[in-house]
Amino acid sequence: MSDAAILSRRQTRAGSALRRLLALLLGTLALISDPAFAEESDSQWPLVREIAFRGNDVTQPHVMEREIGVRVGDPADPAAIERSRQAILDLGLFRAVDAIQEPLADGVRLVFVVTEKWYLLPYPRLSANSDGQDAIGAELRWNNVGGLNHSLRMLVSSADRRDEGRGRQLGYLASYRAPFIFDTPYTLGLSGSHATTPVDLEAGASYDEIIDEAQMLVSRKFGAAGAASQGWNAGAGLLWRSQNTDGAGVGVPAPWGDTYAVVTQLGYRDEHDRVYSEVGTLFGARYEYAAGNVLSDYGYSRLTGHFKYARPLGATPHQTVEFSGELGTANGGRSETPPYSLGGTQGLRGYARGSFEGNAYYLVSASYLRPLGWDWLRLVATVEAGNVYDEADQVDAQVRWSFGLGLRVRVPRLVGVEIEAGIALPLSNDSARFYGYRSGL
Repeated sequence: MSDAAILSRRQTRAGSALRRLLALLLGTLALISDPAFAEESDSQWPLVREIAFRGNDVTQPHVMEREIGVRVGDPADPAAIERSRQAILDLGLFRAVDAIQEPLADGVRLVFVVTEKWYLLPYPRLSANSDGQDAIGAELRWNNVGGLNHSLRMLVSSADRRDEGRGRQLGYLASYRAPFIFDTPYTLGLSGSHATTPVDLEAGASYDEIIDEAQMLVSRKFGAAGAASQGWNAGAGLLWRSQNTDGAGVGVPAPWGDTYAVVTQLGYRDEHDRVYSEVGTLFGARYEYAAGNVLSDYGYSRLTGHFKYARPLGATPHQTVEFSGELGTANGGRSETPPYSLGGTQGLRGYARGSFEGNAYYLVSASYLRPLGWDWLRLVATVEAGNVYDEADQVDAQVRWSFGLGLRVRVPRLVGVEIEAGIALPLSNDSARFYGYRSGL
């Protein structure tokens, strides 16, 4: 055989081998790009073939599904499952949330088992605090309305605010909050109130002060998949307020009239529920503005803000440190009572109620909390610092201090209910004072 023929046969064999190699590579690429192959290629964890919820006699499944990051077809990654379990617990609707995996022929069924709280709470209103204020009446709190995590509150009460010259206030209040309304990222908030307070003037005249309010707010959440209720939110709305005076005689003041304010708000939430404690960050800011020459009988502006940061401390469950702060400034308006005050249960609890009043204030606090035998009962030691000023531009270096030691009780069967009582001592010549208050009731 000639050299030319040998060379031709070698070239033919090389070309055939190259074609076979190319076909093998193309076939491999087609195989690994197929979704079925991709699913089977990850053998570290089985695949989630179904997601189910149990124990939710009230809560609708899509309310929980909206919060989780795990989806059908994902690997059953324990870290991702734990994040989803915690996200459901962060709704604040459950006493416990567990995640279990049930084997299937081609993967697992991921089941979130929840233990629901009590959502409907009608009760008589009998309350008093260390400032001498008391209230009687009836209240209805309905959390998780329709299993949608909506909330309704209705209240009728007769309250003594212990304001000089003012009698018992008869009030009515109703509010409704609907997050993710119609399965959108929007939250609708509606509220209204009516209050009548008898007022006795030094000159002998008396009248009833009647205040009505109505508010509508719409906000949007910007949470990501797997944390829909966390992250930033922003919104706006309208607030109407009316003040009238009903009485006769010399010295009865003229009514303030009506005002219509534009409300804007901004918030952030990265808070995680541990049933008996919380960790994470909360932030909120709100601004109200009414122009006196636009629909309103008078104008005003008000800016408020608050934050809270809590983190675990050491290995003891529910042992935490909390840092919080709030501030406010107001201009204009018609009320003779300053909009902000500190002292008593409103802050700086070592001082008497209303010790400091003005149009601007700030308050910061740091607390240490540790369980005492039971997770629901915690010792709380708090230091508070703050002050109130006539105007925001008068803020100076003077700080009021208060130290407190008390007990905080968490009621895990109810949504957001805590009770705290203790002793507070001001950094002044005043004596220690007892304080007590409750939230969520």
